[in-house]
Amino acid sequence: MTITLIGMPGSGKSCMGRMLAGKLGMKVIDGDKLIEQTYSKKLHEIISEVGLEGFKRIEEETLLSIEGDDLIITPGGSAVYYDSVMQKFRKSGIIVYLYTSPETIIERLGDFSKRGVVLENGKTLDNTFSAGEKI
Repeated sequence: MTITLIGMPGSGKSCMGRMLAGKLGMKVIDGDKLIEQTYSKKLHEIISEVGLEGFKRIEEETLLSIEGDDLIITPGGSAVYYDSVMQKFRKSGIIVYLYTSPETIIERLGDFSKRGVVLENGKTLDNTFSAGEKI
């Protein structure tokens, strides 16, 4: 079985994933770290080089490539943008949405440009958060 933690950037997916994996004796795969390791660059550097659409293709392909059992998957907050990825997560196990208030997210994230946060053109954290609540 696979457990996938989804939520806004800064909601605690990576931290909770590590804790949960330790308690359950499962392996954790952090989608953002997997991308950074594959490309030997930080997310914001990749986005700067290939643009938002290019990064989204990389992220979708990376998340679809994750295979295995007894995994805790902590994808980036933008994983919910990809129907193919969400279908895969649903088929492979349980999806848990981590709710975090917008105020806490802003406090945790600080400078978005250093975090590689995927915000569509014209979108703010507030309207992205509102869309995320509807998942």
